[in-house]
Amino acid sequence: MTITATIDADAINARLGRRVRSLMFGKLTQVELAEKIGTTQSALSRRIHGDVDFRPHELSIVARALGTTVDALLAEGGPSDYKAMGIRPVVKLSDRPRRRSDSRGPGSRAA
Repeated sequence: MTITATIDADAINARLGRRVRSLMFGKLTQVELAEKIGTTQSALSRRIHGDVDFRPHELSIVARALGTTVDALLAEGGPSDYKAMGIRPVVKLSDRPRRRSDSRGPGSRAA
């Protein structure tokens, strides 16, 4: 019996980028993390945003710099697992609920 697994590299890179951003939040800037892993801020940004893959040897350096493990960076768990991994989810402005607009229109004030 043969077992075939399909790997979605784009999904893995996107998940990895989200986790790196979450772990950096409030602790390190991209410049600081880039210095720790021996690259430039622009190269790190391209990796975080999924434009370029992280190199295998960089994963252990990134994990160590962020106080986690490579396994935690690559784990398939979702937001329910973030707390256990010490990850703070990143919320994009577009993901936040919008405020209900005032039906009186712009510039109106309550009396």
